[in-house]
Amino acid sequence: YTICPLSKLIKKVTEIGNVYEHEYSIAIKYFRSVFLKARWGRIQEAMIEIDEGIEFIRRLSYSGQLLSIYSLKARLFIAMGDIGNAEKTLDFANRIADENRPSPNFLGDYFIGHLLIHLHNLEKPLNTGNIKDTTKNCHLRLTMNPPFRF
Repeated sequence: YTICPLSKLIKKVTEIGNVYEHEYSIAIKYFRSVFLKARWGRIQEAMIEIDEGIEFIRRLSYSGQLLSIYSLKARLFIAMGDIGNAEKTLDFANRIADENRPSPNFLGDYFIGHLLIHLHNLEKPLNTGNIKDTTKNCHLRLTMNPPFRF
């Protein structure tokens, strides 16, 4: 973890954030650190880091970043196989999106999280071999309204 070039960059951004009390740099550090830990298979460490990041970003009231970090947390839950908590986390992200109308640059993780949940819900009936459930589930998903309106 410490010899990776990205970890050096994270360390430098953290130093800049701490020295100059630059809150945005500190917030970015949480995102990059979570990505790095998840990539190296340290999902539990990434979850701890993401919870710290959520707390920090919530104090700053950066709604776009809060949406992104909750969406990222949902993706980590999906990677762990915890679909229930992923859906709860995305429900909270939905409320943030509805209240704040985030700019498009914060929507990538949000939409990826929703896509992964929908794919999981479509996969369940396929694994059981019940084609009728798959068709019904697919129809419901394709006719569903988007999570929020612009």
